[in-house]
Amino acid sequence: MKMKKFVALLLATLMVFSLFAVNTAVFAEEPAYDAEVLGADGTKVADLNLSELSGWDVSAEKMAGWDGCTIRLLKDVALSAEVYLVGNITFDGNGFRLTTTAASGRLFNAASDADKLEDGLNADNTMAFKTVTIKNLKAEAKEILVPYYSKVVLEEGNDMISRSGLMFTCFVNNGAHYVFNGGTYTASGENARILTTGFAVGDAASNTAKGMVFDIYGGKYVSQSNAIIARLHTACIVNIWGGEFVEENKSNVILEIATNDPDFLVNIYDGYFHSESTNRVMAILGGTVNFYNGIVENTARGDGDLFTVRGTAKLNVYGGR
Repeated sequence: MKMKKFVALLLATLMVFSLFAVNTAVFAEEPAYDAEVLGADGTKVADLNLSELSGWDVSAEKMAGWDGCTIRLLKDVALSAEVYLVGNITFDGNGFRLTTTAASGRLFNAASDADKLEDGLNADNTMAFKTVTIKNLKAEAKEILVPYYSKVVLEEGNDMISRSGLMFTCFVNNGAHYVFNGGTYTASGENARILTTGFAVGDAASNTAKGMVFDIYGGKYVSQSNAIIARLHTACIVNIWGGEFVEENKSNVILEIATNDPDFLVNIYDGYFHSESTNRVMAILGGTVNFYNGIVENTARGDGDLFTVRGTAKLNVYGGR
């Protein structure tokens, strides 16, 4: 009998300790800072609140000496101003979420040199770009990022949603090189687009950006409202080596090119392009599209087309199905 009482008392004690452990975990204190800055060897360089990076000058000063470092989020953050990333930096969302109440509706700006935004070229006429890498970030905003003379690399683990704006774009000549290696990107709101060359919705006068480069190696791109790659009005290059492109809107396209510039070029080496739209999958109204391989399909019960080519535009199909 004494042994039974002892066992019962022991179990009751263990239960109390287990409840205490659970409660301790539930009520763990939130980190005092939004993020931490890690050096190349993984050691902590600094604590950081993202509000400290809310302007070109202050960000350049704050991030001096951080080339090659990683900013790693420690919690979900609701921004009140855009975050400016200057130099070679990795932004690791660490699985947390960014949202914003900034007037622009934008999360990030990026620049190679905040003091020389007008000059994106080295003396030998090569690009002076530095690289901003973003990974493991959940984000929801009107716009996600605009680079100025920067290379931006988007990695696996990203899950980003654009509510109504241009998710990834640029507004200066030869000002951006995007590389997509993975992640999921969704255009959900009215007029939302994932990739574009800086043509602001409803504002033809902003049609000034030229020379952008998009390299897409993987990832998933979903439109629930508008085109995925769209408003491509000026000279730039889009190279697609892979990825999944899904148009869920019943009246729109995956790729829309509208330009009078014969140098505009799209090379599709592989990829899966799926549309549920009564519109076409790709509307090629200018420039040149070279289709080497990939799958293009429209499941709108025979009502939707695959390609529309007009005017001086060119479509060269070398393979695929």
